[in-house]
Amino acid sequence: MSARATFVAKLGSSTAFALATVATALAPSWIELSLGIDLDHGDGEVEWGIIVVLGLMAVGFSILARFDWRRIGNEATNV
Repeated sequence: MSARATFVAKLGSSTAFALATVATALAPSWIELSLGIDLDHGDGEVEWGIIVVLGLMAVGFSILARFDWRRIGNEATNV
């Protein structure tokens, strides 16, 4: 896989996780509605845990995409 394709995949993953984070923060009840169960009995801890994990995944993939972007830039200047 080329460096550009890897960058696009990581950027897309970061964007998807960021959108999922925002969607879950705005409407956390979608988890309970889609699964049909209430794991935390209305407490909201599970939803906040999911928000944190999704947010960390978004940040992680954006950092990885940035490394790829810099690598692509370095390869272009070395040619």
